[in-house]
Amino acid sequence: MITVGITTFKRRFEMVKGLIECIKRISPEIEIILAVNADYKEKFDEDYRKGICQLCVDNSNVFPVFFPTFTSLSKMWNMIVLNASNEFVLLMNDDLIVENKSFIETVNEEVEKRKNRKIQDQIFKINDSFSYFVCSKAFLDDIGYFDERLLAFGEEDGDLVWRYIEKYGDEIQSILIEGVSNMGEGYLIANPNMKTENVKNYRLVPQFNRDFIDTKYKKSFRGIKGMFESKRKRIKADEKQYPYESFKRNFYKDL
Repeated sequence: MITVGITTFKRRFEMVKGLIECIKRISPEIEIILAVNADYKEKFDEDYRKGICQLCVDNSNVFPVFFPTFTSLSKMWNMIVLNASNEFVLLMNDDLIVENKSFIETVNEEVEKRKNRKIQDQIFKINDSFSYFVCSKAFLDDIGYFDERLLAFGEEDGDLVWRYIEKYGDEIQSILIEGVSNMGEGYLIANPNMKTENVKNYRLVPQFNRDFIDTKYKKSFRGIKGMFESKRKRIKADEKQYPYESFKRNFYKDL
């Protein structure tokens, strides 16, 4: 069985409410970890906090993790994986619509196929998108967690893809599941207080993460392209994040 991890924020309450209720209709007992973010430079909305708490009360096995100050998407993804009670986690955007009643069952079946494969097979995208993808704790222990120096949101997937290709020499695999779609709201209602830039004329992304990626990777004809706009070579090393998590996983059973 997988754990579902969802990240969300105030202006998307109705979206995440609909998504959780939909998931619970098709898989009532599934564990959901809900990472609830604050807005940058804003006090956490008390009515929103109460609404999230009520949503979790109304749906069994939903565990909220509140961030009273704005927290990066990388850190929220890491926190979801670290706190999940299952080895494999399905990370989902909050603006997804799930119409396929076999969606969770299909993901679980794919996870079962991959449990005893090579570590690089313990991550896969769905419909070639990082709006919803699955990874294992062991995989992140091996490749390194999502880079929390990306203090806002954006570029987390591209950074992981670059590191994946460098380490394993291949692309991250994807599976096809019909009946799942994205509302397309994207970043347009994300955070009004951040410095942003327009990318490809359709979405606003935080300037900080884009700038950080330019300090971590430089353009190079001998580099790796991955999801970046051009081939790049790493010039800034990664720090070891959560170094004791593997110790916990190895000895937890001995408590």
